[in-house]
Amino acid sequence: CPAYTPCIERAAICGELIKSDLLKEVGGAKIARTGKCGNHLDTGLKLLFDMPELNSNAEKKDALFTYFKDRLAIVRSEKFSAAEKAGHNAESHNHNDLGHFTLYYNGKPLIVDAGMEKYTAVTFSAKRYTLWYTRGSGHNSPVLGGIEQLAGKDYTAKFIKADKNGFICDLSKAYPAEAGVKSFIRTLDFKPSEVVVEDKFELEKPLDAVITLLTPCDVEIIDGKVRAGNVLIETENIEFFEQKQMPELFCDTSIWGKPLNAIRFKSNRNNYKFIFKEIKK
Repeated sequence: CPAYTPCIERAAICGELIKSDLLKEVGGAKIARTGKCGNHLDTGLKLLFDMPELNSNAEKKDALFTYFKDRLAIVRSEKFSAAEKAGHNAESHNHNDLGHFTLYYNGKPLIVDAGMEKYTAVTFSAKRYTLWYTRGSGHNSPVLGGIEQLAGKDYTAKFIKADKNGFICDLSKAYPAEAGVKSFIRTLDFKPSEVVVEDKFELEKPLDAVITLLTPCDVEIIDGKVRAGNVLIETENIEFFEQKQMPELFCDTSIWGKPLNAIRFKSNRNNYKFIFKEIKK
């Protein structure tokens, strides 16, 4: 949860275990701390497995692309960073988020996952997916004719391609049968100053697609075009129809510092694009 201070020193240990130079660099020169949570077992293990030898003279590398097979892909440039989620919808602490993508611009969040509010009895109850930020409609894979992704190990997504130029993700098995999805490919084309996200799908019967993009940026709508912060969101075959401020999420403090803006788009086509471009001053 972004409201808490992350345990960065563990990144070096994880990096050593999975042979990730990026994680070792992130955790480099960080001293293990006991924290504030009062969980003595957790904080004790933090110190027990500290690896200070990984912290000295770590060689810095430009990690432009990171890939965890069929789970997560991340690509970076000086201006944009993008990530996309695959896997399945029965993961630990699951959100129904297959195909969800996030974007950062100039190191700041642009298109985000809302995250998680402070845990309550509802969080791990049968009503878990009534929470707007855990359910499919709270992420940016489309809701098809009112049908969104559901929880369960049968709902899966996998990468067909993932490299420094972007990702191709197969979402054909990410939706329940009533959506009638015969095929669904989401492509994220990555360039240093432009990111294009394209959906192509074939359905058993025509259904409108609604996509919600969440952003902490100030949003401005000019002649149907959307500006989020210093980025212009252009579209093809899909149109903006609604902007809404979402309820603010809290752990111990506000997660984003303010409510997220939901920007909603609708299309009656089975092929559409979002083009994210920096606005040059």
